[in-house]
Amino acid sequence: MRTTRIMRTATALAMTIIAAGACGSSSTKSASPTTGSGTTGGGLTIPTSGGGTTVDVVLNDMMGTKGMMSLKATPLTVKAGAITFSAKNTGTIKHEMIVLSTTTSGADLVPGADGKVSEATNVGEVGDVEVGKTETKTITLKAGKYILACNIKDHYKLKMWVDLTVTS
Repeated sequence: MRTTRIMRTATALAMTIIAAGACGSSSTKSASPTTGSGTTGGGLTIPTSGGGTTVDVVLNDMMGTKGMMSLKATPLTVKAGAITFSAKNTGTIKHEMIVLSTTTSGADLVPGADGKVSEATNVGEVGDVEVGKTETKTITLKAGKYILACNIKDHYKLKMWVDLTVTS
């Protein structure tokens, strides 16, 4: 009985520490760039990758491609280095999050006949994020301009992109 009580207390303490760490939008700890993925459970995201800064990305739609879509990211300006992208799909269909290096704004890119923008400047991606899931990946970025986008057919033109600035 005492062992069970100790285990419950230790588990509660560990969850409190993890939750407190997940509340911030950035971290100042130093880590080597790694990749991995995390999932949500009970509203808590536990990334398995480490990085200097975290960008929280929310992928959303109301009725698939028949309604409004959005991609929101916080923060929109980060320091160069290892950046962990935590992409959460709160929509009704699968989405993805790619990182495109650019010299312009996402508003200037026009999707082609396939309903997608060119991925020639893709520097990394979280990949497919299923409904209700959160996926993470750490990507090392240099100072410059980037676009975070869902590049599944027609999602970009339905406003699933945002500009990201990386400073030195």
